[in-house]
Amino acid sequence: MNAEWSATVVARAQRHAALGEPARLAIIDRLLLGDASPSELGQELDLPSNLLAHHLKLLEQVGLIERSRSEGDRRRIYLRLRVETLADTMPTPLRTAPRVVFVCTHNSARSHLAAALWKRHSIVPTASAGTEPAQRVHPRAVATAPAGSRRPPSWRQR
Repeated sequence: MNAEWSATVVARAQRHAALGEPARLAIIDRLLLGDASPSELGQELDLPSNLLAHHLKLLEQVGLIERSRSEGDRRRIYLRLRVETLADTMPTPLRTAPRVVFVCTHNSARSHLAAALWKRHSIVPTASAGTEPAQRVHPRAVATAPAGSRRPPSWRQR
């Protein structure tokens, strides 16, 4: 075991520990919906103010939430979830792919559709390949494509 853990691993472990308590996880779940005042959280989660203050302090210490004053009169305090810190609870990838290739053994546009869907959700480049290209695009693939396509219907193969 490594005697010296990186600061990133330690911070992630602290966030996981903070999220391991049901009341704190419920607070995070509520703040996913939007900002809230401490009194609103206490009422919604049925927590006494001293216990709520304890949980909020721990969540703030690990960087999961932040406090801000209301923009109207600057008297009320609101709690905001720092969503980017939730992403930090996941490990960083050890390896990134330079590109993803989709292969369909009977290439009737399945690999092309998979590549198109991948491009919508990832920055990793993609390619499409088939070992035995079909004579035509499968009719169900053609019927599916217009739902998410911005191209005019004239591009379809018949």
